[in-house]
Amino acid sequence: MNWGFFLRALLPAWVFFVDVTPEIRLSARDGDNSEDSWKTVLPPLRRSVKNLFWNPHNNYLHACHNSLHHLLTDINELENTSPDSVEALPSYQVVKNMVAFELKTQNPQMRRYQFQISVHPLSDPNGIGEDFMKSPIYEISHDHA
Repeated sequence: MNWGFFLRALLPAWVFFVDVTPEIRLSARDGDNSEDSWKTVLPPLRRSVKNLFWNPHNNYLHACHNSLHHLLTDINELENTSPDSVEALPSYQVVKNMVAFELKTQNPQMRRYQFQISVHPLSDPNGIGEDFMKSPIYEISHDHA
């Protein structure tokens, strides 16, 4: 029996660092004010030693960022990228609802919103990214059900 094979299972593989993807940012603005500037909806993940043991907020943010990646993948796989077919995607609905939830939490008075997804190269994180998509203006539902 080759014990080296089993030993490899205990050692981490660092291959996941090879594929570096651009940073995806989700921004939103007040739908009632088209002159309003875009504001970041999801902050970047914070890493600390404490987060190794207790990490509910980062787990939520990680799930949100994964939803963004999933939406971009779904859009890239669409044959017909018309606005109606993009809005019909379940991943689009997840991101749309996520933005509405975040905005209601950050500003309960906001009634309408628009969001955009932009892609920024890791080589220039503070630079201007490329707008991937911009949503129509949506109403925020303030139902408490």
